[in-house]
Amino acid sequence: MDSAARWTARLEIIAPLTLFACGLWVFVFTPTETEQGFVQKIMYIHVPSVIVTYLAFFVTFAFGPLPRALKLPGALRNIVDDCEPGDVIDRGSA
Repeated sequence: MDSAARWTARLEIIAPLTLFACGLWVFVFTPTETEQGFVQKIMYIHVPSVIVTYLAFFVTFAFGPLPRALKLPGALRNIVDDCEPGDVIDRGSA
């Protein structure tokens, strides 16, 4: 098993556990806001998710043309060039 496959396998375990721990922390341990109540707590999950999603789309969009512009060697260019907008989020559905 190569290095990338090991990291992918680790992340497939760590990511859901971390998300569960974050949800537990948000919904159990944070105090309830006085005006909006319990509903306000969902922003602790959604706002960081949106920020990471926009960052992933921007990085993929901005650095997508880079391998061709730098004229990287064939195999490396193919690996880096295969990342298209949306792939960062859509990998799990393939």
